[in-house]
Amino acid sequence: MLKKLKDECYVVMGQSPSSTSYNQTGVGFAFMQGRKTFGNKYPKIEMWTSTPTKIGKKDSVLLSVRAPVGDINMAPCDLCIGRGLASIKMKNGHNQYLYYLLKNNVDKVKKKALNTVFEAVNRSDLENLILDFHDETTQIKISKVMSYIDKRIELNNQMNDSLYEIGMNIYQKNYLEAGIKKFRKLSDFFPVVTGKCDANDSVMNGKYPFFTCSHNTLKIDSYSFDASAILLSGNGDFNVKFYRGKFDAYQRTYVLIPYDQKHLGFLYFSIQYNLKDLTANYRGSVINFITKGCIEDYQIPVLQNEKVEDAFNKILTKIEKNNQENEVLFQLREALLPKLMSNEIDLTWI
Repeated sequence: MLKKLKDECYVVMGQSPSSTSYNQTGVGFAFMQGRKTFGNKYPKIEMWTSTPTKIGKKDSVLLSVRAPVGDINMAPCDLCIGRGLASIKMKNGHNQYLYYLLKNNVDKVKKKALNTVFEAVNRSDLENLILDFHDETTQIKISKVMSYIDKRIELNNQMNDSLYEIGMNIYQKNYLEAGIKKFRKLSDFFPVVTGKCDANDSVMNGKYPFFTCSHNTLKIDSYSFDASAILLSGNGDFNVKFYRGKFDAYQRTYVLIPYDQKHLGFLYFSIQYNLKDLTANYRGSVINFITKGCIEDYQIPVLQNEKVEDAFNKILTKIEKNNQENEVLFQLREALLPKLMSNEIDLTWI
């Protein structure tokens, strides 16, 4: 049945607390200014505030209401929300259904921001958004089907987080605590090259992954690399990831393809573990960036132990397998959601 969002939901618009109250030590309320740390379904909490303002309740839907508009997650706990977010919850408590309903209607949310100078939606925009709500029984069934897929994705993500921690612990124990005295430059292991794709190239729904400086992966129609590579963002939010296959990358993303693939895992965890130190000598005032020379000249401890290197590579292989399964699940979810919402799939059997 077509209804306004305010008829079925409560809407809380974010308000940022004083920046002097921010901390990364867990004091006070979890705090999110915007969608920067959004994940597949739940965000990563990296900031807290001792003077919370607007509160988004646990399991409410978090919607990005400022550029970009339309990104959606669910609150993993009660948290303070800044002006980049809105917290929305169903009056009947079926917030999982609301999450999928909004995901399926994200274009309607984005259209609300088209007529503004600065891309944003306000409380009135949201409360008067007209959506086709299902009856309560169907809401529960849709949530059950879609949540099964998302739970599997989350399980794979949690497994990858654990594998990542294992790899970091192996590195610390074997390369730092062991007191290795032999060091080599990163340039001894790979050439340092940049991505080939200009920032203005159109990306979103292509066939091949496109890696940028952010944590998000877009899609592009062509590729410049076909390899097993480590990708290091060269500016902004420095981060590291690895990928095997055909891909392209932004011009300020460094693509590091080892001369010898047996070193891939070791190099990946070496860079991850030393990332803060590696990027400490960044340049720039408005946008931070690291140079090619910084990477080439950075020295890492080297241990010639095939068993340890094999362990790193096995961890990466397992992480990659989980990521591949998630990609299949993403595609299934995207295909299934609109069919469930339009009643094309019979749910009487549930």
